[in-house]
Amino acid sequence: MKLILAIIQDHIAQDVLNELSENKVRATKLSSTGGFFRKGNTTILIGIEEEKLDRVKEMILNISKNKETVDDKTANTVMFVLNMDQFIRV
Repeated sequence: MKLILAIIQDHIAQDVLNELSENKVRATKLSSTGGFFRKGNTTILIGIEEEKLDRVKEMILNISKNKETVDDKTANTVMFVLNMDQFIRV
């Protein structure tokens, strides 16, 4: 299992969440703030099987690449992929 931690600009977060939902990918959305100007972001947590990882990353990256950035120094998305030892759903 992998954990995708995606920090996404607020203006594209709903598009990413809609795409994930349409493809039956569960995600947890957290509001966050960061960067030099402390602009609003959305942090999305996704626990995913390794064989689905590339497809989910592509979904997020395709939306992020096709949207305008807030300014030339800010990325639309920063994504981390972490190994996950356990995934527990109660």
